[in-house]
Amino acid sequence: MTVNVFADEWRDCLRFHYIYVLRSNDKRTLASLMTVMNEAGFREDELRELAVRATAHVDDVPADFVPDLNILQPEAAVEQSVEAEPEETPPAENDSDAPKQLSLF
Repeated sequence: MTVNVFADEWRDCLRFHYIYVLRSNDKRTLASLMTVMNEAGFREDELRELAVRATAHVDDVPADFVPDLNILQPEAAVEQSVEAEPEETPPAENDSDAPKQLSLF
């Protein structure tokens, strides 16, 4: 088996070129680039992450914006994590057995 010492650099170049092609909306180049990236072993989740990075514009969002990171997960995993979230129970009011916060100062 032949080891390519430049394999990591080649994959980095493909990543940056993919981002550039998406940003410039070059559909002609994108078709052939996708073939090359698939042959280089890029997975679908890697390509989705690169697409998000390519199309996200920080200057277009408010300062308190929190991105939805579930976009990087397949749909089945997103549905499962939403169902698995426990419901919050409201704090008990006037419960004499409840612990109380003490101050050191």
